[in-house]
Amino acid sequence: MYTKIRWYHWLLTLIITAISGILILGYGWAAFAIITERPGLNSSMFINYKLTKLQYSIYNGIVSLAGFYIICSMFLYHFKKDKKKLTKTFLHFIILIIL
Repeated sequence: MYTKIRWYHWLLTLIITAISGILILGYGWAAFAIITERPGLNSSMFINYKLTKLQYSIYNGIVSLAGFYIICSMFLYHFKKDKKKLTKTFLHFIILIIL
């Protein structure tokens, strides 16, 4: 079950970690700006989508938490050297991007 992790697993982990980090920062900041009612683009985007402030901040918070989950699980499976679960996490990331 625990095998040697190949080079492409390391490369995919680095790329996906960077993309997930950008997701966390972008969507997390948008949720924070809505909750704290900061002026600017992120605090008024909910009007364009015809949502309430709560709905929009929950949506952004969920996407941000999903990105955080992917980063944590990828590092955990890398340290455990579990190739199967690492590949499953790659698929979770692809599903997150598609949604």
